[in-house]
Amino acid sequence: MTMVLAIDNFAGGVNNREVPENIAPNEFADASNLLLSHGGIPEPRLGYAALGDTLANVLSLGVLQKTDGTEIPVARCSDHHLYALVSPPAWTDVGALSSAAGGRTCFVNYNGYLYIMDGSNFMKWDGTTLADVATGFTNFYPKYGCVHSQRLFVGNYVLDGDSFPNRVSWCAAYDDTNWVTGSETDVNALHYDFEVTGMVSFGNLLVHTRQAIYMAWDDTTLDGNYYFPSTRPLAPVGAAPWTMVKTNRDALFANATGVYSVTATQNFGDLEAARCSYKIDKTFESYFSTVNQDNCCAFYHESRDEYWLSIPTAASYKTLVGKVSLRDPAGRIPWMLLSLTFQNWCYRPGEDDVLFANTTNVYKYGGRADIAAAIAFSFTTGKFSAKTYERKRLQFLDAELMRWGARNTSESGAVQLYTDDTVNKTFNLTLDVDESSGPYYGTGAVYGDDEIYAITGKDKQELTKRHRLAAYARSWYLTWSYSSAVSGATIASMKARYEETGR
Repeated sequence: MTMVLAIDNFAGGVNNREVPENIAPNEFADASNLLLSHGGIPEPRLGYAALGDTLANVLSLGVLQKTDGTEIPVARCSDHHLYALVSPPAWTDVGALSSAAGGRTCFVNYNGYLYIMDGSNFMKWDGTTLADVATGFTNFYPKYGCVHSQRLFVGNYVLDGDSFPNRVSWCAAYDDTNWVTGSETDVNALHYDFEVTGMVSFGNLLVHTRQAIYMAWDDTTLDGNYYFPSTRPLAPVGAAPWTMVKTNRDALFANATGVYSVTATQNFGDLEAARCSYKIDKTFESYFSTVNQDNCCAFYHESRDEYWLSIPTAASYKTLVGKVSLRDPAGRIPWMLLSLTFQNWCYRPGEDDVLFANTTNVYKYGGRADIAAAIAFSFTTGKFSAKTYERKRLQFLDAELMRWGARNTSESGAVQLYTDDTVNKTFNLTLDVDESSGPYYGTGAVYGDDEIYAITGKDKQELTKRHRLAAYARSWYLTWSYSSAVSGATIASMKARYEETGR
């Protein structure tokens, strides 16, 4: 009997939790440097180019979002100075922080200022002046913060020389000089059972600690007239610092066991946390370094609806990208794995681009090369037809190719067919030169001599190749590999025809 296996997309992403025989046809057993479109088509990741001159060791990245819409990238460096990219390519030294202490820095935009906090400093910058926040306290140094209900919320802080890792505090609406309620002499505070590792405004305020997530909602329970939120435990699941972010529909956070989603129902009356990284459990089991868990970093890519997460390994970092828009009915998000090994990331919403840093360089994500170096793309499918014992005679494989980037060069990628775990056939799928409609990709200078590619029109080329296989096997799978510094390519969909022999 002749059978046809058709795969229209790979919207399932990587599934390394199950053995390759048990994953869905539209899932990968492994993949590197591929993302997913909103339709589940594999897309090559972009490269990066240096953004400005070199700096002292970069500890954190942020963006000042001015009220006029201007965005200015900033970097906090190991010399305890703040630098801004006001006039590229030179970084401007904005000034020294108050204390030559602290490390990773939380940046929060509020009321026209960029607030800077690291547990040893609490400052703000409006694009001109860098100054301490005038809280009225001798010393007040939070580690984390966010904006909620027109107020700046901060947590895990030092106050007058004493450490309060389990507290969250807030200022009056639009007034960062007022941190007390009524005639109280102490700072406004919510007290938690565990160390606060961050917070996010998600309808109500979500406060995450190392062991649990809490929800706080607006109330007036203190003195009748003053703002004071109520709070209750949400879920006994802790979050690593720098990992909780708000997406279009929920909030995501990570810890050593995976990525979790906080989904809202009944106007945020009931909340629950569920692990949405189920399919890549092996990645966390194999790579996540609990010793370095405070070095995680995450952001939400708004236009692509993706949660980007950098997790620390024993010696470096691993980047995971979850396509939130392709969540399955069970709430699981498809994931792809990238070779980027950076600790510090920052999303610039006005420009809709991504900045990241490691050591002395800040980079902009974009283009078709990693600073002129070729990018290697690859994937491995699951084992097809492994659940039936009958031998099959493979007849044809149809593969639809898509290329992004330059179309004035002929390039090819290697496909290997494995039958019963042995390489049966290796062949190239060629992406031919196609300039019939004019140039589709242009180059432009980006700060100095670095170049970055920018889309100037239609940016993909589709080719269909048919290959006769003529092989007998009880199961088979494919690998795809491609490397280029000018374009990216992948198999977007495929169809295989085979005949069960009954033997």
